[in-house]
Amino acid sequence: MGVECSTKSGVDVGCTACGPRQTIDAAIEAARRAGERHYQEREALRLDVEHARYDAQLAGRRCERVDPDLRLVAAELEARWNAALERVHDLEGRLTAFDARTVTQQQIDEHAVDWASNPRTRDPIFRLSLIVGAGAGRIASMR
Repeated sequence: MGVECSTKSGVDVGCTACGPRQTIDAAIEAARRAGERHYQEREALRLDVEHARYDAQLAGRRCERVDPDLRLVAAELEARWNAALERVHDLEGRLTAFDARTVTQQQIDEHAVDWASNPRTRDPIFRLSLIVGAGAGRIASMR
């Protein structure tokens, strides 16, 4: 009966029960899952933006169709249109911010080379501290 190695984060922190191939396979699977989650989050944001744009267009058409003599109705429809346009703007900003936080494959490859060439990253205690956040500030200083 073999020893099974797993962590909540899905990242191997230097377990001696895992061989290099299992570690690589686990890393590939974790990257695939992260990619799926990223795609789902972005798609949900994109659909929110699309829906908000439709709502804003609909509110605009309603506002344009109202009789100008009905000032109270026109004012309410214009306020709804403005609110819909603000929602579109906010959601587009969220989508832009999400895309700005997205790491490209080239960036991942560059960091992988840096990570592999740094002897400190082979230290299981150092790797564990990175995972739990204690060493998050040290990642930038590794270069």
